[in-house]
Amino acid sequence: MKGRKPWNRLRPTASALPTEQTASRTGIGGVRVPMSAPEAIPPKPKARRRNPEADAQRAIVTFLRMILPRRAIVHHSANEVRGSGHDYKRAQGLAVGMGVHAGFSDLLVMSERRLLFLEVKSMTGRPTDAQREFESDVVAQGHAYEIVRSVEDTRAALEKHKFTTRERRTRCP
Repeated sequence: MKGRKPWNRLRPTASALPTEQTASRTGIGGVRVPMSAPEAIPPKPKARRRNPEADAQRAIVTFLRMILPRRAIVHHSANEVRGSGHDYKRAQGLAVGMGVHAGFSDLLVMSERRLLFLEVKSMTGRPTDAQREFESDVVAQGHAYEIVRSVEDTRAALEKHKFTTRERRTRCP
């Protein structure tokens, strides 16, 4: 195995792939039955399921990084713990102890003494009760909060809250 990368050990070589002559399966009564080539090669894994909210968020982050002044900060708070059972409960408890806040917005935009909380939703997504409560807390403290579904919604939010952009060197009207 000299000269081969360690991750290549698991990858079969062309000679190791099943062929019509070498592949077989166990049939009824334990009898080995030869398989044809298409039957011998395992199917390709299914394509990863798309996540429209994550796709929208990536587009929005890219847009914000292009449009806002260079010193602006766009931050995503990874405040989701997924799973189930004991490990999930332990991870959730650790996250809460570390400061995770239920309903915290997906993106936080800081630029020129302005703060904007953005909750990214798919076209059909709706905010949870925790997100609605977080929104009311943020607005009660005098900060801006918007639910956005696209780059166009984000542009409108920046204009509404008078953020300076690179498109316009002055604050949005």
